[in-house]
Parts: sequence; C-alpha cells; structure tokens
Amino acid sequence: MPVTTRSGRGGARSNNNKINKETTSSNGSSSSANNKGKKEDLLMADSSYKVKYYNIARGYGKAEGADGQEVFFHHKQRKAGSGYPREGQEIQAEALEDEGRGPYLVEWEGGDLTEVEVVRIRAQAAHKKKITELTSRLEVVEKGGCGSDKLLELEKKIEELQLQGKQLLDKTAATEKKQEETAQDLQVLKTTVDSHDELIHQLAGSAAKCSEILAQNQQVLAEVKKTNEKVDKLSRQVEEGKTSSDSTSRGRSDSTAEKDRPPAPTPPSRKKSRERSRSRSASKKRREKHLRRMSSTIGATKAGGSGSGNQQGATSNTGASFLGGS
Repeated sequence: MPVTTRSGRGGARSNNNKINKETTSSNGSSSSANNKGKKEDLLMADSSYKVKYYNIARGYGKAEGADGQEVFFHHKQRKAGSGYPREGQEIQAEALEDEGRGPYLVEWEGGDLTEVEVVRIRAQAAHKKKITELTSRLEVVEKGGCGSDKLLELEKKIEELQLQGKQLLDKTAATEKKQEETAQDLQVLKTTVDSHDELIHQLAGSAAKCSEILAQNQQVLAEVKKTNEKVDKLSRQVEEGKTSSDSTSRGRSDSTAEKDRPPAPTPPSRKKSRERSRSRSASKKRREKHLRRMSSTIGATKAGGSGSGNQQGATSNTGASFLGGS
C-alpha cells in the first residue's frame, strides 16, 4: 500500500519501519513520537469507500463509506502517468476523526495519488454540531422529567387520541348520515301531515254541507210530520163518516130485503141518485130524532110557568117549522 504523508503538520504515518525512521530523523525524535501518538489515537480502522466524484481541476473528491458516512479527500501532487479516482471505484483508506471538525480521509489505496491532504468537511461538521446541540437539549429535557419514557408515554397518548379522533370522525359521519335520514323522514312526515290537513279541511267543508243539509232535512221532516198528522186526521174523519153512512145503508137494505125482493140492477146514474136520496133520508131522520129529544126535555120542564109554556109553544112551532122546512 502506498504511503501518504501530512505535509506541514510535523509528522508522518507509514506502514513500514523504514519510512517511519526517515520521517522521525527529519523532524526530530521527540516531536515525531508525540505527534505519532496523537495521530494514532485519532486514526480509525481501515474502511472501504466508494468514490462518488472527483474534481480534477481542483484536485479533490468525495467518497462514501459502508456505513453511509461521506468524506472528502484531496491531493497536491500526482505521479506522472498516474490516473485519477473514478466514480464508483472502491478504495481502502483510513478515516481520521478530529473532534469538532468532522471525519477526514487521510490515505487511500490505489496508487493514483501521491499525497492526500486532510480536508475539513464543512457540511458534516455543521451536521455534527447540530446533533451535539440536539443531544444536549435532549439531556436537558430528560433531566426535566421529559425523558424517553415520557416521550413514549406521550406518543402512546397521541396514538390513543388519534384513534379517538378517528372514532369521533366516524361517529360524526354516522350522526350526519342519521341526521340526513331523519331530515328526509321529517320531510316525508311533513308532507303527510300537510296532506292530512288538506283532507281534514275538505272533510270539514263536507261536514258543514252535511250539517246544512241535515238541518234542511229536519225542517222537511217536521213539515212532513205535520202533513201526515193532517192526513191522518182527515182519514179518520172520512172513515167515521163512511162508517155511519154504511151502517144506515145496511139498516135500510136489511129492512127492504125482508119486505121486498132485491131490486134489479140499476144504471150507474140511478144508483148515485138513490145513494143521494138515502143520504138525505138518513139526515132527516137524525134531525127528527134530535127534535124529539128536545121536545121531551121541554115537556119535562113545563111545570115551570107560563113562560115555560110559551117557550114550549115556541119550541114546538120552531120544531114544526124546522120539520116543514125540511
């Protein structure tokens, strides 16, 4: 493996004793031993790096370790006829980690470069500084009772709250859906109620008309009842008159049947004439019977005086005149 040196730093690291002796004799045994011990503490084990790029004009490149760590390397001199690191080329090198400045690539295997200079990685140093600050802040937080256990507890609580939030969202969605269905049901019920109100209004109008018609019917029924009473009364009167007329006719017919034979059939006109004659005869007999009753009553009160006699004579004359008039 080729030997690389750190020029201007007062010391060198080599893989063989010969070069170590030369470096020690040129810089002094005491200072070389001290610098070598310091560098030995800072050097890390050999690692495999993959070249990401190399800038020929500026003479530096960037490589990435197996653990993902990125380092920069730089050279000042190049052997005549030697090549340059290529992208994707794997190199074996040691990384020097200087606290506060970040990691550096101090030597590499390949034979292309004659010297590698340690170059500070500014981005890595800034990143490391930020990590240090965050670590210190985390230590302060842990001392204040917000350590990793507390963070885990808070994360668990956050997960529970997120789950509860999801459940609440689901419940809210279900409630909104139920409210929408309820609103639809209420709309249907409102439409039904409106239909019922309209039907009730129509029925109320029909009921009012029916009440009016019923009142008119009651008046008509009252008039019909009165008319029926009148008709019944007239019918009774007619029946009574017909009964008396029939009884008189039957009496006369019986007496005539006993004395004479039944007369021959008479024409309708003569039959009506005979019925009128019989009716007049019956009326005359009733008047005579009434007058006889009155005469007997007057005779019973004759002893009452001359005035009564005169009254009787007047009554007799009246009866005679009434009979004569008949």
